[in-house]
Amino acid sequence: MAAHALTGVQRRDLWEEMDLSASTQLDHTVAPFVRRRRWHLDGRLRRRMWGLTMIVSILAVGLSPTGVSAASTFYVDCSGGNDGNSGTSTSSAWRSVSRANAAPMTPGSRLLFKRGCTWSGTALLAKWSGTSTSPITIGAYGTGNRPLFQNAQDQLYIRGSWLIIEGLAARADPVTRDTQCENAPAGRRTGFRLVAGAQRNILRDLTADDLFIGIWVDRDAHHNTIRSNVLRNNRMKSDVWTSDAGAVGISLIGDDNEIAYNTISGSDVCSRFYGRDGSAVEVYGGQRNRVHHNRAMNNNNFTELGNPRSADNTFAYNVVTSTLRDGHFLTTRGGSDQKYGPVYRTKAYNNSVYLPGAAAYAVQCVKGCSSSILSFRNNIIWSADRIGYADAAFDEGNNIYWTPGGQPKIYFPISSSSRKVDPRWIAPGSGDFHLQSGSPAINTGSNAALQLGFNLDFDGVAVPQGGSVDIGAFERGSGSSPPPPAPPPPTTTVASDAFSRTLSTGWGNADLGGPYTHFGPATSFAVQSGAGLMRVSPNQSRGATLFNTSVRDVDVRFRISTDVLPAGDGNWIYVVSRRSTDGSEYRTKLKLLGDSRVLVGTSKTSGGVESPIAVEVASGLTFSVGSYLEVRASVTGAGPTTLRLKVWRSGQAEPSAWNITATDGTGALQDAGAVALLSFLPGNGRAATLRFDDLVVRRP
Repeated sequence: MAAHALTGVQRRDLWEEMDLSASTQLDHTVAPFVRRRRWHLDGRLRRRMWGLTMIVSILAVGLSPTGVSAASTFYVDCSGGNDGNSGTSTSSAWRSVSRANAAPMTPGSRLLFKRGCTWSGTALLAKWSGTSTSPITIGAYGTGNRPLFQNAQDQLYIRGSWLIIEGLAARADPVTRDTQCENAPAGRRTGFRLVAGAQRNILRDLTADDLFIGIWVDRDAHHNTIRSNVLRNNRMKSDVWTSDAGAVGISLIGDDNEIAYNTISGSDVCSRFYGRDGSAVEVYGGQRNRVHHNRAMNNNNFTELGNPRSADNTFAYNVVTSTLRDGHFLTTRGGSDQKYGPVYRTKAYNNSVYLPGAAAYAVQCVKGCSSSILSFRNNIIWSADRIGYADAAFDEGNNIYWTPGGQPKIYFPISSSSRKVDPRWIAPGSGDFHLQSGSPAINTGSNAALQLGFNLDFDGVAVPQGGSVDIGAFERGSGSSPPPPAPPPPTTTVASDAFSRTLSTGWGNADLGGPYTHFGPATSFAVQSGAGLMRVSPNQSRGATLFNTSVRDVDVRFRISTDVLPAGDGNWIYVVSRRSTDGSEYRTKLKLLGDSRVLVGTSKTSGGVESPIAVEVASGLTFSVGSYLEVRASVTGAGPTTLRLKVWRSGQAEPSAWNITATDGTGALQDAGAVALLSFLPGNGRAATLRFDDLVVRRP
């Protein structure tokens, strides 16, 4: 094996070949399929892009007003707006991106673009900075399709900090096409680009389609969270024909970023050099990035790592599938690659990989692979052709490898804890990679990912369930299990509300989800300054129910703040699910105390009587008056039902762990019901006005 592999390396030393011709023939039989990616821009293009960026930035600063306002909400409407307006209400919205670029944003401000609108040719310059307790939000209002930014060089150019960017869409038409390579789309247009200085930002619930790079995290952009986004068909290649860059979902040149819960598909394009190219997540110089719980489909490669600065990147609990002929999972390089390596200490743990393409080639670690280059544990790799190649041993253990016919082609040493065996997924052909009862992956993994803080599987189930961690991205646990459930319905948003309207009494209608039904007089409710206000006095309950949202399994997110420090026994805030007309319901709840602590708990009501499911516990979090907390509640399953809640400060990354998890099997609460937000103030409490914002109710 070693001699055979060495011959391949000598034949295909592509990364050191700078002058590749179109006639270069590649041997794909056993030798490593290694590609020399020309990520770097040529010098003239770099200087031209930098110069244009500086000019646009200076112009934007020149447009800014001299005074700085208090935190406000600004609105932009492509059809009904006017740049001469104040921008401070939906009826006096601005019209253009250029005007939005000059918004006097301060910590806590919001810049909202109207749904259903499209802006073309001008980049949104997200240059502002919030704070850890008062982030700046750039998002959407109204109903309809996401606000769309298209056909600029970078659709959003982000260099600020403590920003929350959410609910937007980006795409671009190709600048030209490569007539020598399947007429492939070409151009260097990106979706969301974080440049030097961009830090502590959250990019969530975004879409990026048809671009050179969907989300680009540049050098010196760091500690950003890229979460729950959808990136599709980003297959635009470079229009500099001597470069093979592009067709990338997420590019990581910066450090300490979290890439999680994204769906990335279609990063695959014709290459003059290698036949096909493209990556879901590409690392070229980034360090200490954590890439986890992502779903990747039909990309040429899930991840490729290059540049000797790259180090200490982790890939965990990702589900990777590709029906493309030559799909790949991971490509990296070792110490003898003096141009694009070495890339040190890459960790790949608990990933599930399914590559049924005829020429699939999952793992490649070449030109000096070693245990200091790659640690590879607890993965399930199913490849119709080759599992992988390495020119030397690396840190490998507790993996499962399989191929049709039962003879996986593995061209690297494997440990005694790894096996060539069918993982016994439930239905891989239809995308179900949960483990069957009796799977060899159950209770046979190591604690490698757990020791890095990954304590939830791809579904959010606590790890481990049995005596040991399961191999792959899904945890099943030990013992007998019920038959596999029917495939769940697709994730659907059933209600959402940005509270961008103005109402003196009541909450009116949600953006999606119908009217609110109030518990308490309508005068206790209002919608002002981008939030739903709920006023509650001692010994009172107040609530708002969306009876049009009848769902069983539900994931609810919102932000909440209070205008006073609680007194006495504090203030309870409930996330109500499965509410029926007789008042039966589940409650996941948080309690704000006068010493600024936050408690969490779960309960149920039946016949008007509330009883605990799990008693309240300290969340480990404190809050500040006027500052938002992010809340996420999940209620799933039946017989029993699982209730979960987590809370964190707005502007910080969502924690992976839930603050509380409990189960209950009350028969009357195993069916669908409405969703509500509720507050209760005990008799010794202090009157308060609660502000609710950014409500999203999804069927998971």
